Formats: sequence, C-alpha cells, structure tokens
Amino acid sequence: MIRILSEFNPRYANAFRCLCSMRVLLVTLDEKGEMSKPSWSHAVYFSHNEEYMAKFGITFDVLNELESLGVIKTNTLTGFVEKGIERRKVLVYVNEKIIEAFSYVDNGFPVGNVLFTDAGIALSNITDKVVLEGYYDAAKRFLTRERVSVLEESQYSLSFSGESIIVNTVASVESMFKDAQGEMLDEK
Repeated sequence: MIRILSEFNPRYANAFRCLCSMRVLLVTLDEKGEMSKPSWSHAVYFSHNEEYMAKFGITFDVLNELESLGVIKTNTLTGFVEKGIERRKVLVYVNEKIIEAFSYVDNGFPVGNVLFTDAGIALSNITDKVVLEGYYDAAKRFLTRERVSVLEESQYSLSFSGESIIVNTVASVESMFKDAQGEMLDEK
C-alpha cells in the first residue's frame, strides 16, 4: 500500500478521488415489487462519457496508470456487470435520484468500465467522497447506450432509516403527504 501511495501524484489522487465518488446503490425488485439484494457499488461509467470524465481528470491514460498502480481494473470495451440481477427491475440510486431500469442484457446488470482491486477498495474506504455534478446524467447515458431500458421518471423513491432501506412508490409518498396535510388542517 505504501508503494502505491508513493507513486500517486496530485493528478492521479484527484482522479482516484472522483472514481471513489462514483458510487450507486443498486436495489432490485422482484415481480411483486419487493426489494431484494440492495448493494452499494462503484460504478464508473467511462464509455459514452469520455468528455464528462475528462472534466474530473479521468482519461484513458489516467485509468491505465491507476491500473498499473494496482488500484483498479479497467475494461473500456465491454465493461463489467453485476451478476445475479437478471430479468428484474433495478433501481439505481445516484446522487439522491433514482434511475428505474427494467430491461437489460441477460448476463447481468452493467456497472461501468472500472472495478476496484482490494487495494483500491481499501484506499476508497479512507478517501473523502464528493458529489460530482452531472453524474446522474452520465449514468443514465451509459445505461441507455448499453441497451438498458430506463424510464424517464421513476415511480419509486428510497428512504433510509439507519441501516434500513425503504422503497416507496411515488403514489404512496404523495398519499402520505396528502394525509399529513389533512392532519395538519384538522389540528387547526
């Protein structure tokens, strides 16, 4: 680990910090709409987003250097997939927004072009994350170009309570909001 850090220059450190910030929560829903297998994942959507990535200093050359340092693995041709998410609805939680995906390739759900190695994961765990403006749009662009069908607007919302994740439909949230408004009016 010390060897890796000794070879990081400011350019690589900044790019790596941005890569660490590219995380999504993948929530799969079964046929009944019940949540199964939520998992946080690094999701670096480099393909189809080269210009966007360059804003953060992430270029093909930098990815190659970070790979040679042993913190990531790259595959810019076919990318990587999350296995075991076949033929289900997937909610991709990105920067507090949701991309609702419902049709994708049979061999898994695409999660980008970069995988973190064990050393990369260890460094990521101690790296401050930043919110990357435009990341939601980059994620959506990548997924649609990888033949994933996404809805323009999701019918779901996620809320968090400690370690728990709660999946709500927008209709149920609107109903709860109207009920709360009614209770407030009743109190007056």
